[in-house]
Amino acid sequence: VMRVGALAAFARRGCAAVPARAPAAWAKARAPAQIRMRFLCDEVENPSDRKYAASHEWVKVESGVGTIGITKHAADALGDIVFVDLPEVGEEVYSTESFGAIESVKAASDVFAPVSGEVIDVNLGLAEMPETVNKDAFGAGWMIKVKLSDSSETDKLMDSSAYTKTYEDE
Repeated sequence: VMRVGALAAFARRGCAAVPARAPAAWAKARAPAQIRMRFLCDEVENPSDRKYAASHEWVKVESGVGTIGITKHAADALGDIVFVDLPEVGEEVYSTESFGAIESVKAASDVFAPVSGEVIDVNLGLAEMPETVNKDAFGAGWMIKVKLSDSSETDKLMDSSAYTKTYEDE
């Protein structure tokens, strides 16, 4: 049973609760608690202020600097992340090329740059707490920041709704 406080928490995160059954089914329910709800949280899962690569990385560009990480969908698919290998500050990364790796209890995977540029910051906290990527892929789980060498590369990436469509029918 979802309590009212939990519904409010979902709403604060930008989710919408909608009936899982047709509204006519409400009349058949013995109590409001029996009405199953589903939560539409695509905006929370894939924020609209980012661009997405088909390889499941995201980039958020602000003032010519791109913050890069992997999507929540990718982190969930990998399972519990136990190790993250990232480049050093000053290295160059190139669009569609690997810049690091992630290891989880299920698999190891390369991480690909959605854009090209010079690495100007690395999330060193991931060395001690790689599980942060699982817990907050779009926030504290960011991986690197790059000074973009060609901002037009973002034009080739997907917006959040297009990216969501790439996996919603899996």
